[in-house]
Amino acid sequence: MSSNEETPTARTSGLKGGSSVGQSGGGDDDFPIRTHKEGDVHVTSGGKVTRRRPLGARFWEKVDATGDCWDWTGAKNKDGYGVIGEGGREGRSLMAHRVVFQLLGIRIPDGMEADHLCYRRHCVNPDHIEIVTPLENKQRQRRFLKSRCLRGHPMSGGNLIIEKSGRRNCRNCKNRSSNESAKRARERVAA
Repeated sequence: MSSNEETPTARTSGLKGGSSVGQSGGGDDDFPIRTHKEGDVHVTSGGKVTRRRPLGARFWEKVDATGDCWDWTGAKNKDGYGVIGEGGREGRSLMAHRVVFQLLGIRIPDGMEADHLCYRRHCVNPDHIEIVTPLENKQRQRRFLKSRCLRGHPMSGGNLIIEKSGRRNCRNCKNRSSNESAKRARERVAA
């Protein structure tokens, strides 16, 4: 560190559960962000100082913007949404489709949700995402699920199976599931 750069300072007694410099929440006045060319300074609860790459640099390297949808190539949560770490060991996971708005300088108001107009949860193209109320988001999901299965296949025509119970099933998904089950059974017999 050169002599003209400020050294990070923090009152370790004010750290709550290992909060890092610049994290939202209590204590931001005690822990001002010191930005350097290498990234933000991170002070752990033990007082160790490390540097991390800026969120924007880490974000954009995980985006494949070659198609209409900008596919998230990084980690995904169990629901298929892209996630990226806030940074540092104590950092939380952030939803990638919300981070793109943050990086573009657009604030998502409290209580609002980001709705994928393309219905692809791993898409981070801001043109494919609309900020809506939770009620509007749920209504759109219901309308979508009536016309498409969870994998996005149309639930109409020859692809629609209506069981005796009245339940609607996707023929493509049912065939895929049957084929996978048969393949597993053949592998068990061969082994």
